[in-house]
Amino acid sequence: MKNLKERVKNYDTEFIEFKEKVRTVKQAEELLGISSREIIKSLVMIGDEPILCIIPGNKSIDFKKLRKFCENIRLATEEEVLNITGYKVGGVPPILDIKVLIDKRVMNKEYVYGGGGSEHALLKIKPQDIVKINRNIEIVNIAK
Repeated sequence: MKNLKERVKNYDTEFIEFKEKVRTVKQAEELLGISSREIIKSLVMIGDEPILCIIPGNKSIDFKKLRKFCENIRLATEEEVLNITGYKVGGVPPILDIKVLIDKRVMNKEYVYGGGGSEHALLKIKPQDIVKINRNIEIVNIAK
């Protein structure tokens, strides 16, 4: 999480910490008192290479659309997520050093809330900053 804080320190971000674990969109909704449309899911996929897919919290991955980017792709296991990202499921931030696909519907929000590097933290960040910070990112249509 220290590296994450370092990477976002020059941007308009906020880390929100909780005593409870925040592993699902529903838990984040309840704790923050906001709509799932303001929350993002950071889903690690396995294909030819690991890919981070960022989608709105009220949507799911459209594998048919995703296969346009990588034909053989699947959701990573919890163990794979930890090995690839260094973060546990529920804490995966939208800032990683792997290929990132961000759904275009995320981009129309002023701020979004996503994994904050631990199961007890969320990161409030502007979608435009997610695009600026990630080195290998595409804005695409991958949610349904």
